This record gives sequence, structure tokens and C-alpha cells, in this order.
Amino acid sequence: VPAASTYYNSAYFDEIYHARTAYEHLRGVYPYEVSHPPLGKEILSLGIVLFGMTPLGWRFMGTLMGVIMLPVMYLLVKQLTKRTDLSFIAMFLMAVDSMHFTQTRIATIDSYVVLFIMVMYLFMFRYSQMRWRRDGFARSLIPLGLCGVTMGIAWATKWIGIYGSAGLVVIFFWTLWKNVREELRRAKARRSARRVRLTRRARRAGNRALAAKPVLLVWRTQPLA
Repeated sequence: VPAASTYYNSAYFDEIYHARTAYEHLRGVYPYEVSHPPLGKEILSLGIVLFGMTPLGWRFMGTLMGVIMLPVMYLLVKQLTKRTDLSFIAMFLMAVDSMHFTQTRIATIDSYVVLFIMVMYLFMFRYSQMRWRRDGFARSLIPLGLCGVTMGIAWATKWIGIYGSAGLVVIFFWTLWKNVREELRRAKARRSARRVRLTRRARRAGNRALAAKPVLLVWRTQPLA
């Protein structure tokens, strides 16, 4: 038993719930904390498998998720702005943010769900920038499907994943409307072009008929031999 309990050797803040519950999942015991879905604790337990039921073990996966968030943030901003400098700045600001640094170094499930929310928005932003006509409808389903998968993982990690998905609904229907509107405009343009072609053909046919009429009148007025 340590002489004093500190975050170096003991659970800190909500670690008293999540670290214990992750260990109980490993042992097949009914979990102590059931206020959120189990996936977050299952992920947390991977660190315990690697390093034991120690502060390093129950904090390892959260730290790993925090590190992975940095390139995901870079890709998010790059997807939106297409600029490397802004993407790097956003990634750097996240790396030195105290909240991010602290939250990803304690054994709570928040860092996991935040990572999955970031990834699902990354895929949704990619989908929103694709067009059925230009990129192909089937191809656009790939980022949309990956967004759905990561959204489900976020939901299975912590309930805030559901709240975070509200924005996906808005982006999805906005993108759907843009694609449908583009198809409707193309269909309207095709109908207009077809009417123009038919009108031109009718005019040419009429002009040919008018040109042939004088010849017919002259032939009919010729005396019989």
C-alpha cells in the first residue's frame, strides 16, 4: 500500500468508475458502471491487458487516442480548407491545448468518443464534397458508409455520440439536396435542349416544304403537250 494516494498510484476523478468497470469486464463480473454503453470500457481494458491494473494500464488507451486525434484534426481541416498551413495550425493548437492534454491522460471514456466523433465528421465532410455526377453515386457511398460505422462506434462508446450525430443529419440532407438539385437541373437542361432540337428540326422541315412549294406550282401550271 502506498504511503499516500496520488494520481501516480491511484485512480483519479472518474477513473474510479471507468478503470474499475474495465477490469470487471475483463474478469467477467457484472460491471459497476452501466450509465454508458460498454465499448469505451472495453477499449480501456486493452491497456490493462497490456500493462496490468495500474495507472499506466488504465490510462494508456486514452493517451493513445489523444495522439491519434492530432492527425485526424489535420485531415479534418485539410478536408474543409484544402490548405496545409491552416491544417497544421489547427493540429498544433489542439496539441498544446490544456483540456486535450489533461482529458486524454486520465482513464475516462471521453477521449474515445471524441476521436470517433471527429472521424465520423471527417467522412461526412468528404461525402458532402462529392457529387453523384462527377464522382459517381456508388463511390460516394464509401465515405457515407464509413461515417455510419464510426457513428455507431461513437454511440456504443458514450451517449454523447448520439448528440454529436445531430450535425451529421443536417450535413447529410444538405448534401442530398445539393445532389438532387443538380440532377434536376441537368434533367431540365436536357429537356430544354431536346425542345430546341425538335424546334430546329420542325423549322428545317418547314423551310424545305416552303422551298418545294414554288417548284410544285410551276410544274402544275405547265401546259400539257
